[in-house]
Amino acid sequence: CCLRMADPFGDVAGLPIDEARAALFTGGPNGSAFPAALVGVFESNRRLRGATLLFTEEVVGSECVGVAPNGDLLMLDRNGFVFRATPQQRKGGALAYELSKERHYVGPGRPLGFHVAGEWLYVCCSLKGLLRLHLGSGAIELLSGATGSPPSPFAYANDLD
Repeated sequence: CCLRMADPFGDVAGLPIDEARAALFTGGPNGSAFPAALVGVFESNRRLRGATLLFTEEVVGSECVGVAPNGDLLMLDRNGFVFRATPQQRKGGALAYELSKERHYVGPGRPLGFHVAGEWLYVCCSLKGLLRLHLGSGAIELLSGATGSPPSPFAYANDLD
């Protein structure tokens, strides 16, 4: 009849939930298994253990990595700095990246996702909303920070998908 709270409040109903819905909860008769069965594409593997970590000391808390049209890697750290890394051929044909000393700044605010489109970097900033940065000049434009009429500021912008 009711969802019970964890001890020491187990005798207090947190929220009335009908039995059909309660059966759908994880571990319930009609819910997913607990712990979840990790099979198929969800099966544990070690494929990323051989990956090379790049710029762990320079780029702090990058939300994602984008690829510019020329093959450069673009990273936006948690402080709002945009980093660019250029591919370099090494002996034996191995590919490595050299971090550029030039940086752009889109802060303050926590960048929470971005997309590269030509020479533009579209950034979702938690405080400001949707920005775009010209990768050549560093010019920043606020595209949207509010919605509706009258405008109401975004409470917390998160990702561009």
